[in-house]
Amino acid sequence: MQLNSGTKDFLKWTAISAPTVIGGLLLVNNIFSCDFNLWAGGGQLFTGLGLSLFLLRWMIWGVLDFKVGGVMFALGVLLSIISVFSSSKALDPDYVNLRSDLRDAFIDASNNCRGDRQSYLNAAQACAIAPVMDLMDLNYQLMKAKYLPPTASLIDGVYHSTDGAKVDACLVSYFSISAQCPNSFVTFNLNHPEMKSVESLKQCSSFWQWIQSWV
Repeated sequence: MQLNSGTKDFLKWTAISAPTVIGGLLLVNNIFSCDFNLWAGGGQLFTGLGLSLFLLRWMIWGVLDFKVGGVMFALGVLLSIISVFSSSKALDPDYVNLRSDLRDAFIDASNNCRGDRQSYLNAAQACAIAPVMDLMDLNYQLMKAKYLPPTASLIDGVYHSTDGAKVDACLVSYFSISAQCPNSFVTFNLNHPEMKSVESLKQCSSFWQWIQSWV
């Protein structure tokens, strides 16, 4: 079945505008996300704009130039890299210190408290391993920001747009077992009053999940 010119034009403009629309929605998603990461959202928006510009020249004017949108793609990559550094827990000294202090408290509890010593050692191990995992994740996210082509970058953004906040096993252990041996956590509690409530572990929803809750 042959499409009429009106249908063809509609499909063309839909394809042209789709990357920009997706980039804009991903920007909104980042505004409503746990991290409020405008760097990542801005990077995805510029990537979408660059793709739309490339498709516009190709599908409307027949100019197949892969350099078109290059400045926007470069801005998208730059903002994505900034977002990786700005949101990484591996580069947050306060967060690194918190987990280091919590690890020491768990080790103290394993040596001085009654009950299941192994549970405290497991918690201390989770706190010790967490920074290494954060560094690995930082490297992985940087590789994606630098080397994913524009289309793949938008697809990856859509795929991860429904991700919730990652649960930190180190902090979860604090709320689940620290009350069994409060004396080992007196210094930690004084140095980290922000950990008084389990609300610090609460996962916020992404924009898409927020929308779904109203449907």
